Amino acid sequence: MKKTQCVHFTLKHTVLYEAPIGYNNNFFSNSTSTKFLGVITENTLSWKAHIDHLLPKVCLARYRIRTIKPFMCQENLKSIHNSSFHSLLTYG
Repeated sequence: MKKTQCVHFTLKHTVLYEAPIGYNNNFFSNSTSTKFLGVITENTLSWKAHIDHLLPKVCLARYRIRTIKPFMCQENLKSIHNSSFHSLLTYG
C-alpha cells in the first residue's frame, strides 16, 4: 500500500476532483505523476516530466563524448556513444 499511487488522468485544463481511494483505512497516495516501466507518466499525459528527468543525463553523456573525442578513434567513440545512450533508454 505504501508504494501504490493513484493517478487520475485528465485534460490539461480540467479541474481535478480527488476522491480518497483505499482499503481497510489505508489510502493510496494521490499523485500527479508516476514512473511506470521506466517512463514518467503525468496525469495530463504530457512528456514534460520525463524529458526533464532525461535531459541532464543526455547532456552529461554528450559532454563526456565531446571531451574524449580528440583522444579516441572513431570505432571506440561509436561504442561509447551506443553504450551511453542505450543505457539511458533502457534504465532512464
